[in-house]
Amino acid sequence: MRLTPIIINDIIMKRIISAADFGSNTCHLIVGSTTPGNFNVLADESEWLYLGKEIGSTGKISSESTQRIIDTVEKFKKTSKKCKCEKMLIFGTESLRSASNSEKVLQKIKEKTDIEILLIPGDEEARISHKATMLDTFTSAPSLFVEVGGGSTQVCYCFGTRIQEVVSMPIGTSRLIAKCNITYPCPQESIDKIHEIVDKELEKISHFRDADCMVAAGGLARGAIKALHPDNNRNLDLIELEYLAETCGKLSEETLVERYPLKTRRAVTILPGAIVISKIMKKLNMNELTVSNFGIREGMILEILEGNYPGTTLKK
Repeated sequence: MRLTPIIINDIIMKRIISAADFGSNTCHLIVGSTTPGNFNVLADESEWLYLGKEIGSTGKISSESTQRIIDTVEKFKKTSKKCKCEKMLIFGTESLRSASNSEKVLQKIKEKTDIEILLIPGDEEARISHKATMLDTFTSAPSLFVEVGGGSTQVCYCFGTRIQEVVSMPIGTSRLIAKCNITYPCPQESIDKIHEIVDKELEKISHFRDADCMVAAGGLARGAIKALHPDNNRNLDLIELEYLAETCGKLSEETLVERYPLKTRRAVTILPGAIVISKIMKKLNMNELTVSNFGIREGMILEILEGNYPGTTLKK
């Protein structure tokens, strides 16, 4: 895919870099090969650890989950070396940020793997994700950017490549599943509670107005594309998302997976995620959004290429 020169203007040779993030639901690795004007994915791996669910109920990361993180880091290191990466960077978002024993866990990971996991705040998370979406959705007009994760949701008001304002809200899919006791079929009282929580949080973006378009990134948005658009059309209408949320709430977990081409772990997040995105669209008077093929991991690779993050140099 061609890149806009606004994003990459100083790459003069092929470089291979990997980036991985530990989120509330998954840990995900991307290995990117870059040449002037191009970004190719050489490897794409993920593991489901459900850190957000554990931290939401206990406030910390267990020793068992810590070991799973260590094993995953070692796996990602092996993949990165096999792909001949010059650098690798692993970072944590909402779940690792909020764990009470985060510092102790990260220290143990560093001791066991020789890799330091970097924690990034919500506004930086949004900036890096938005940077990556410019690879295939660049517009110079005022725009909105949204990313729904497991622990939080970021909404940004943007002009061209610049974010003017970021609002981060604690309405990620895993958090809503836990708070609202979401099961399938979903009781109406649980659905009503989702709407109540989301409506309260969205007051924080009431002043976002007059955008020409909306762009979304992240696994939840890509999951909605898979569920609704087998032709891989990247545009989602508000009415489609409202239909998806209404339909998912009426189905059993088994039927949900049979009807939509999604793994169970992703399918169960579609109901709260579709409600969050559709309510954001209604709040900001948007009838359509475009889902980018790129997200925070690709954005972090771009950051490393530009020298904004050092990454870990991998020993051959």
